[in-house]
Amino acid sequence: MLLVALTPGYEAIGVAAPVLIVLGRLVQGFALGGEVGPSTASLIESAPVGKRGLYASWQLASQGIAVLHAGSIGFVLSLALSAESMQAWGWRIPFLLGLVIIPVGFYIRRSMPETAGEGHGDAEATTGAVLSRLLRQHGSKLALMIPILLCGTVSTYVGNYMTIYAIATLKMPPSLSIAATAIVGVCLLVFSLLAGFLADRYGRRIVMIVPRVLLVIAAYPAFFLMTTQPGAASLLSMSALLAILGAMSGAASLVAIPELLPRSVRSAGLSIAYAFVVTVFGGTTQLVVTWLIGVTGDPIAPAYYVIATSLVGVLAMIATPETRNDVLA
Repeated sequence: MLLVALTPGYEAIGVAAPVLIVLGRLVQGFALGGEVGPSTASLIESAPVGKRGLYASWQLASQGIAVLHAGSIGFVLSLALSAESMQAWGWRIPFLLGLVIIPVGFYIRRSMPETAGEGHGDAEATTGAVLSRLLRQHGSKLALMIPILLCGTVSTYVGNYMTIYAIATLKMPPSLSIAATAIVGVCLLVFSLLAGFLADRYGRRIVMIVPRVLLVIAAYPAFFLMTTQPGAASLLSMSALLAILGAMSGAASLVAIPELLPRSVRSAGLSIAYAFVVTVFGGTTQLVVTWLIGVTGDPIAPAYYVIATSLVGVLAMIATPETRNDVLA
């Protein structure tokens, strides 16, 4: 975040500026991936019987809280600053404010209980050793994890992209465009928790698959409506629809995936897979979507990316065994 916030503009350092920004985004993706494994494993392993889904759904719900804060801060700044000031330096403020989370993170890590259990943790194993064990003993499960995480990551980052999309493609005012980010955050928070509850009651697979299939069906009409009838109603409602479906499928996925793995590789295994997916695909989603729009000249191009990755994810979800009633190894 500090790298992104303090990188000089293109006028000052030329092509190094976008290179550093992309590097910062990739590092963010890698860092997030490293956090997801142990935090999700901790939520699942500390959950009471029958509530692993609800507990683990806080992983994605908490990301919704972050997105809501980001959208709210951006909305306030868009009203307080002129468009010129926002483009010149105002966009850096949220990244600097985000650094405040660092001491909170340290406090949480010092205070939370360890759930690994004696003799079952992988704290002493190197990343290479864990990856080798994953490929050797759980390769088929890893083959399911990657596409499921991929489709969830792409749809989440496309949702986060809606502010840029609304400003650059739909030519909407920044305040309205940034409001869409706040709406996405609210939907992630509420519907991730709903998905966790439903996953405990009806199973992981159905809550993963049904919203993802609905997202495949809804993506094109949603972007078509936003581009042909641009306005507050279409932008906010369609952003909410895509976020709701992505949140429900994504939250159930973040329950099912770690439940596939034994305790010895659960945390590190999910971290490795998630870090790879978020770094390679999450950190580049906005670049890919922008490139697709430029190459095709079609403002609906983001829908194609969401649909393609979601179809791959659905196939993996169908092949994933149900884990609701499994006893964690």
